[in-house]
Amino acid sequence: MRTLIVLHDPGMAALLVAALPGALVATYGGDVERSRLRAAGAGGVVLVAPSGDLTTVRLLEDPAVAAMVGEEPSRLVCFKPSARLERAAEALGAVVALTPATTARRLENKLLLPELAAEADVRIPKQQRVDVTVETSWSELTAAVGRDVVVQSARGFSGKKTFRVADPWTWDHLRTGLAGRPAKVAEYVSGRPGTLHAVVDAGGRVVVSAPIVQVTGVKTLTPYPLGSCGNDFTWRPSPHPGDAPAAVAEALGEVLAARGYRGAFGLDFVVPAEDECVLIEINPRLTASFALYASKRPRLLQDHLAALEGGDLEPARLGPLPGGQVLVHNVQKDDVAPLDALDGELRVVPHPALSVPHGSVRGRILTTGVVVDGSGELALG
Repeated sequence: MRTLIVLHDPGMAALLVAALPGALVATYGGDVERSRLRAAGAGGVVLVAPSGDLTTVRLLEDPAVAAMVGEEPSRLVCFKPSARLERAAEALGAVVALTPATTARRLENKLLLPELAAEADVRIPKQQRVDVTVETSWSELTAAVGRDVVVQSARGFSGKKTFRVADPWTWDHLRTGLAGRPAKVAEYVSGRPGTLHAVVDAGGRVVVSAPIVQVTGVKTLTPYPLGSCGNDFTWRPSPHPGDAPAAVAEALGEVLAARGYRGAFGLDFVVPAEDECVLIEINPRLTASFALYASKRPRLLQDHLAALEGGDLEPARLGPLPGGQVLVHNVQKDDVAPLDALDGELRVVPHPALSVPHGSVRGRILTTGVVVDGSGELALG
């Protein structure tokens, strides 16, 4: 069965081609994106003009993409599973190279984290589920957790629908917007944010990256105070988590595999002290930095595909890598243009659309150098 890269983001697609030379690609863009994909080594490219919502499902609905996919049985490398995406792929005789959405989306639900963490015996912040209403009081919100909390909707992402709440006045401002849905309320843990990449097979064997510094909440890069806006694949600042994140990934890998999960997953954590980490979130899918990481270390994508095919992985803890990225979001209220190219050693991958709405990524700045220096300061962006 051949492998096709079908992604909403042409920059991410070009990075994955580096890990799968000769792969066919379907994504959004025009002549510039075609040149980049060809230069990256794509075996064939079908592009859809960017307009409206740039979704993977819409790509599969395009006649030219559908014709390419339907030529022979294919597995599609996509970003995130959904039932709608799976149905669209099946109609074309293809399968999505991700764990099915019925399993993955449930595991991604933030309200399930305490159960998964308990099974894996890993540390998470104190937390509780709260069914928010317009009457939910500050004391009800903080009763079991403490008076400095993080409130998250069950399926928020990239800092959207995630709020730090440390006083009743802030809660009064947020409560109405969250009413009518369940939320996770967790104690706020002070420390340096981190993430990692991992892959798990059916037997619970795990390949895991070294810890990665997560850039969060930079006001010029994201409108969300706890929003992710970059990564450095080498951890320089103190405190350093050591092997603690890898141990958490290995323990959780067994739990995820037992629940039917296979392939790539990401973990977000906070490092409160040297050689420690507190698990914050599990992302059972490809994550925003997966493509860049895999372009530098193709094994991760190859192991992801092998695990989905039922292969046995060789467990490993991978070393750090040079480089990383900064994600530049639209922090303005109105739509803005994507990023322009920059000179020098930085590589800029703009959003393919002509305009970018509030909160969305205008583009990525990639580097083989330092993103976060030893003092913890952002050195790029």
